[in-house]
Amino acid sequence: MRRNSDGAEVVIKKVATKGLSRTEAKYAESELQVMRSLEPHPFIVRFFDSFQGKSLATAKPGAEPDELHLVMEYCSGGTLQGVIDRAREADEGVPAAEVLGYFSQLVLGVQELHSAGVLHRDLKAENVFISADRVAKLGDFGLSRQLEGPLDVATTTVGTPHHLSPELCAGQSYGPPADVWALGCILHELCTLRWAFNGESLPQIVMAIMRGPDNLRAVYS
Repeated sequence: MRRNSDGAEVVIKKVATKGLSRTEAKYAESELQVMRSLEPHPFIVRFFDSFQGKSLATAKPGAEPDELHLVMEYCSGGTLQGVIDRAREADEGVPAAEVLGYFSQLVLGVQELHSAGVLHRDLKAENVFISADRVAKLGDFGLSRQLEGPLDVATTTVGTPHHLSPELCAGQSYGPPADVWALGCILHELCTLRWAFNGESLPQIVMAIMRGPDNLRAVYS
């Protein structure tokens, strides 16, 4: 979409609100609250506005709004997963300078989140968006959690299985280090074009993560 005030391109994420389960509604509300709380930052997808709207497919005259619209910065370069997929298809690695550039931006973006007391909880290449000038920006805050203080920890097990930290796999409480672990998994994927920890099922992935360095030595010996 284009913003009427200045013609700037924006993206509008639509979240259906009708018939949501309690958990789904909580995640939608969490994403809105987190994005509203964050100050503009060069390595985080910028949030502009939100409003209630009607689904074009189902809207009838007089119908109540059934969608939450989140107006955000448009990143025309796609996602970091797209960068990895294209490198894999071309059978060539992501250039080292590009890896370092993207990773540095991700680290600074996560540092900003943690400084604001926010855990992302679902850091993965699909949730990193690339701007037109090839800047990596963190996005998709549907699973994020606002911490109440420096000693607050989270306990709900969420996130992408391949990037789960050992404490999450063990069902323990976790904090900012879980995001840092996920960053390391993204770095590994950028460098090798494959997951650091893999398996044919969730239990196998968890086992690979819990085996830690022994697992990596077996893969790269």
